[in-house]
Amino acid sequence: MTRPDPISTQILAVFAVIVASAGCGGGARGGEDTSVDQMEEPIADTADVPDAGDEESVPCVEDSDCDDGIFCNGAEACGASGTCEPGEEVACDDSDPCTSDMCDEDTASCDNEPLDEDGDGYVAAHGPGSESCGGDDCDDGSASAHPGAIDDGCDLEDLDCDGSTDERIDDDHDGWIDNDCDGVITEPAGYAGLGDCDDAEAATYPGAPEACDGNVDNDCDGDATEIETDADHDGYGALSCGGSDCDDASAGTHPGATELCDMVDQDCDGSILDAAGIDGDADGVVDVLCGGPDCDDSAPSIHAAFEPGPGITDPAVAAAAEICDDVDQDCDGTVLDAEGADDDGDGWLDPVCDGSDCDDEDPATYPGAPEDGCDSVDNDCDGTAVEGWVDQDGDGYINEACGSGDDCDDLDPEVHPGADTTCDLVDDDCTVSWRDETDADDEGVGWLESVCGWDDCDYTVASV
Repeated sequence: MTRPDPISTQILAVFAVIVASAGCGGGARGGEDTSVDQMEEPIADTADVPDAGDEESVPCVEDSDCDDGIFCNGAEACGASGTCEPGEEVACDDSDPCTSDMCDEDTASCDNEPLDEDGDGYVAAHGPGSESCGGDDCDDGSASAHPGAIDDGCDLEDLDCDGSTDERIDDDHDGWIDNDCDGVITEPAGYAGLGDCDDAEAATYPGAPEACDGNVDNDCDGDATEIETDADHDGYGALSCGGSDCDDASAGTHPGATELCDMVDQDCDGSILDAAGIDGDADGVVDVLCGGPDCDDSAPSIHAAFEPGPGITDPAVAAAAEICDDVDQDCDGTVLDAEGADDDGDGWLDPVCDGSDCDDEDPATYPGAPEDGCDSVDNDCDGTAVEGWVDQDGDGYINEACGSGDDCDDLDPEVHPGADTTCDLVDDDCTVSWRDETDADDEGVGWLESVCGWDDCDYTVASV
């Protein structure tokens, strides 16, 4: 027996349902034309019309009646109710995070390809959970990131997957970021700065010294002609550019120029001592009148230290040794720095050094020092030790105000210990009483001796 064609069976079933629905009206009404051609619209309920594409409503006899020819949605089956039931989608997940799992309808099989989520053709280095997948695509979420991709570096992303995020930022490794990144990178952390106008040349960066080429902008300031081989136009090229001009900023300085009495090597021969009058005593030190440190250019033993400047080949000269005298040999402005010149540090030169400090062991003794007056010391070095309060009346007795003295009146030379007493009511002999002169019998002030012209007729008897 020949098996009926499943498609033909489905079409016949649908047609039968339509015909049955059309005849459910109970016949014609009142002579109305009931032909199909005359119906304004079919009166039919299509809610239950089986859809050939709806497997659940498709009648079937066996499983093959339900096969929709699609592999990936699973194998359809003819159910016990005589209608088709859908199959389960083909499961292609191999539980490997490092593969892309998909069903291939063309090959009717599962494809478990190495992970390449961004579709750039490079296998991911890591899976969604950072699993190691063995690929070389460092960012499988971006199709622009993979080995060999163009990486301009300024975005600080590793687009070419070489492990570096700063390609072309500093290709010449001079510490300065390529000016192609200006505006993209604003904070040059870890670098000297931005604006390298030639990132292939380590000698070119902002602030770099200009070379003698005259056509390269070494310092990136926009001017490539800053250095000329003869900037002062004196006809001699600069030393720094291979010439012989030792100062290419001064037209008066070059080989053969006239040497002047100053600290400049005008003729570029390495010496400043070949000018006329610059070193009269030939001690190797420039005269102070020519700007040098020799304070006496007539004496070779007198000069300060001399340190030639850059480019000068004249030898350095140490300062002259200071001698204990009144001459400033080392030209430092003082004669007191010689050994023994001022032992007490009072600023006055010792007599042994031709000075005038009469006692170089006592800082309180020097010319003009204030006199103590009571110490019998010549503090002011004027040759007089007893002065001031010591013996103001010059009677040879020290003023009792100086502590060790006993002259009770140092303003009267007639008053001092042992002086003759007189009838003047003055303690002439400094015995602390004038009665020994006028009241020998100690009767009292009221009875003065008759020898003094008064009324005590017997100064030897107190009762008379």
